Parts: sequence; C-alpha cells; structure tokens
Amino acid sequence: HYLTQNSPSLANATQYAHSIWVKPSGGTTRIQLAPGYTAFPTTVYVNFLLTGAGSVTASGAGVTSSSIQQYPDGWYRIALVATTNHAATGSMSIFFITGASDTRSPINSSTDAVYVWGSQIEATSTNYPGPTSYIPTAGSTVTRAAESASISTTGWYNANGPGSFTLNFIPNFGDNNTSNQLSPIELTDGSNDYIKFEINTDGTNTAQLTISALNRAGGSTSTDTGQSATSGVSHRVSLGLSVAGAAGYIDGAIMTPGVAFTGSLPAPPTMYIGSQKTGGVINGHIASIKYYGWRLPNATLQRLTQ
Repeated sequence: HYLTQNSPSLANATQYAHSIWVKPSGGTTRIQLAPGYTAFPTTVYVNFLLTGAGSVTASGAGVTSSSIQQYPDGWYRIALVATTNHAATGSMSIFFITGASDTRSPINSSTDAVYVWGSQIEATSTNYPGPTSYIPTAGSTVTRAAESASISTTGWYNANGPGSFTLNFIPNFGDNNTSNQLSPIELTDGSNDYIKFEINTDGTNTAQLTISALNRAGGSTSTDTGQSATSGVSHRVSLGLSVAGAAGYIDGAIMTPGVAFTGSLPAPPTMYIGSQKTGGVINGHIASIKYYGWRLPNATLQRLTQ
C-alpha cells in the first residue's frame, strides 16, 4: 500500500528537496519515501524507521542526501534530495515497507496507517540542499521572503558594559553567496555601534566565522576563528566581551583573541536574528541564543561550545 501526491512540473537536471511530516498510527514503523519515475531516476528512494529519534535505514544510489527530524507527539519530518533526469510533472509517494533495506516501490499488502502533513517539494542548490521550513501553498508554487526577526536590547542587554553570548546554529550557504557576509545574529544601531557574528562565504561549503565589535568612540575588537564553519552542520559559538578585549570559541576551538577596547563597550539598540540589519540572511536554523550580563571566564566559554 502507498500514498501519492502529484507536484507541479519539474525542470530537468535540477536538484529538488522532497519533505513531509509523518506519524505512525498503528502497525509498521517503516516507510519509504520515493518521487515519481517520470522526473527522477528509479534509484531515488529512502527508507526510514519511525521510532525513537528516527533513522535512515537505506537509500538508493540516486539520492543526494536524506534526513529525518523528530518532532513532539510522535511526528517526524522526513526528506530526500535528488536531481531530476527528465522535465515532467512530479509526484511523491510513501510506501509501507517491512524491511530496513526494501528496494524501491515494494509490493507489500498492508493495513497499516500513517498520518501525513505538510508535503513539500522545492528547488534547492548544491550548497543549500534544504528542506526549508514549511511554506503553505494552494495549487500553485510559492516563493516567500527569508525568515528573520529583530528585538530591542532594552531591559536585558548590559549597554556599555561586559557581557557574553552563546549561540547554536546551522548555517546554509547558497550557491549565489560568493563573498557574502551572513549573520546568525547582529546587534547594531545601523552605523558605528555594533556586535557582529559574520560568516564570510566564498560560494563553497566552508567559510570563516568572524566576531567583531565597534563602539561610538572608535574602539574596536574582533576575533577571527581561524576555523571553518560548514554549511548544513551544527556549530556552537561563544563570545566574552569586556574593555580588556574579546575571547571567542567555535566548537571548542579558540578564536584569535581580540584587542582591548578604547572607551566603553558597544550599546547597540537592536538585535537581528537570522540576518544582518540589511541582508546577510543565514538561510539556516538557530537552535539557541543565550546572553549573560557579565564576562564569562574563558574556560566556561570554551566548555559551552563543546
């Protein structure tokens, strides 16, 4: 038994991400996700196990990548990424399977059931395979703006004083991000008072992460990772800032220490999440942001990124 949903016309030689939320409802916890033969090679399929954290148990040779994410109340988001070999109307099917390594489109008699929601197919790129967050559609394709947010620093940020940040995020670098600066967060007045977390991309899957700060009096400091941030990989970053200078860590590795400040520390009025004030959208996921109104010791900053 299987479920199938048709998709809009797909272009040839184009990478697409298929994704859908599923929840077992009695019976098997093994399912297979496979797009239609008309647009994709017959070697495109992925088998999933819907128990515990979820897992991928097998995939065909035509699959570029696959993933499963566990959600509350027994739900999972499953996804596969593959490249078309024909221009055609697409489709996506869910098959009930009995074995971890069942081949594509198995013929299994089954009375099992599964809940489904949020089926989505989207064109992606080599450096950004997707999938993105859910984008509602109603019979036609949709393009939406990238997600970002901003909040005032009033009431929680220690303006002109010491402080520390920890950040856990997954960046994704699009193919068009040559020599761009992307920011998981940026605190700024839009001019000369800021704290910036910047990923300096060059159009590949790795990029340098730099943290810099500037105050109105002209005092500045920066910490250069000397390490690479990788597209699609979770990174933990920390920053401790005081008039004596800055210290930062990425995934347990120390960044080049920043120089001492001239005058007071920055007092940016706004924090932008997922982007800079103007552009620089990270195209990824931010798991957590934490702020401390004091300068954490270097050893603590390091432990928080391991």
